Amino acid sequence: MNAVESPSSVGELYDRFGALAYRLAVSITGNPAIAERVVSEAFSATWRKGVTSNSRFFSSVMRAVRAGAMQNRTAYGRRKSFEATLGTEDGRGHEAAVTSALAALSEGERSALALAYFGGLGVEAIASELRQPIPNVKANLQAALHNLRSVLTERGVAV
Repeated sequence: MNAVESPSSVGELYDRFGALAYRLAVSITGNPAIAERVVSEAFSATWRKGVTSNSRFFSSVMRAVRAGAMQNRTAYGRRKSFEATLGTEDGRGHEAAVTSALAALSEGERSALALAYFGGLGVEAIASELRQPIPNVKANLQAALHNLRSVLTERGVAV
C-alpha cells in the first residue's frame, strides 16, 4: 500500500497504528488488559464511522484511545483505591459492612452507582446504558450515596 492508497481493512490500519495506540493506552491506564480493550474499541468505532484515510484514521483513533483510556484510568484507579482502602489496617473488617450496605440498595441504585463509580460513566452515559431518563439516574445516584453513607456511618465506618 502506498502513501496515497486507502487501506482496504481495519486490519491494515491496526498493523500500521496498533502498536502506537496500545502504548498510549497502557501509558494512560497502567493496565495492559484495559489497554487492549480500549484500543480494540477505538479501532472498531473509528472504522465504523467510515474514516479510512490514513491521516484522518490515525488522528481519530488516537483521540478515541486517549478518551477511552482516560475514562478507564479513572474507573480502574477508583477500583484499586477502594480495594487498597479495604486492605489497610484501618479498612480491615469493613468489607462486610460495605457488602451489606451495597446489598441494602435497590437494584436501580446499585446499577447506577456501579456504572458511575466503577465504570467511570457520567450521568448521560448511565442513562443510555440503563435505558432510563437522566432525572431517574440522578435520583438513584443521590439515593444510593445517601443510603450507603447512612448504613456505613451507623456501622462505624468513616465515610
